[in-house]
Amino acid sequence: KWAEGAGYAATLARHRVPVRPRTAIVAAEGRERVTSVRIASLAPDGSPRPGTERRVEADAVGVGWGFAPQLDLLVPLGCSLTDSADGNAVVAVDGGQRTTVPGVYAAGETCGIGGAALAVHEGRLAARSVLADSRATPVPAGGRGAAPLSAVARQRAFARAMALAHPIPPAWSSWLTDTTVVCRCEEVTAGAIRAARADGAHDHRQVKQLTRAGMGWCQGRMCGPAVHCLTARGRAYEPAERLVATPVTLGALADLDEAPPASADHGETDKECS
Repeated sequence: KWAEGAGYAATLARHRVPVRPRTAIVAAEGRERVTSVRIASLAPDGSPRPGTERRVEADAVGVGWGFAPQLDLLVPLGCSLTDSADGNAVVAVDGGQRTTVPGVYAAGETCGIGGAALAVHEGRLAARSVLADSRATPVPAGGRGAAPLSAVARQRAFARAMALAHPIPPAWSSWLTDTTVVCRCEEVTAGAIRAARADGAHDHRQVKQLTRAGMGWCQGRMCGPAVHCLTARGRAYEPAERLVATPVTLGALADLDEAPPASADHGETDKECS
């Protein structure tokens, strides 16, 4: 990980890209497209320091602060959740990636955001557990089987360290004006969400009923955590149950590798639907 980080730093230095720690983009400006941003130095709680704001011309902006796992399929099945170091609710699993529901295994982001390498090793652990529990084939003990378990422990430790080093600041909502769009699908602003909270909404579900935030194409998958943070401060976000799902067998997924390539038109349609 140190070598990977050093590689990123070297790339930034080679292209003379400045890095400004404890600084955030607090506003983007422009009409038809972005033309500039306003950046400010942040206090420890994440609030902009007075007198540090300045304008920087820009023609493109990228903003991100962590990830949120998609638990849509596991919550309706009754899988228990637990808290992770980054503040997300994640699926609780044992050392073999078994959830609290017999026969249901989980790996990857649903168990906590930690990167592709962690997801691969968790998948290997889950596969071993499936074989062991079904007794379909002997699973060798020790040896190579201990490697994924050790790798998962190391990767999870790194993910926890990153989450603790880069937490979402408590005062992040102070960057938002009442015109800031929170729900892009339904174009619900921060001002509308704050008004709903003042009217008695206590979580994102009640805000959804009052403002339509989360009722668009993404069904709250993108804006749900942000709406919850603006409404129910101090309480963990609990994803909504989504009961519409179609089971897909492993055999059906394997057959996709043998299917003929789709035409250009069909391929574009598939991308849009996905």
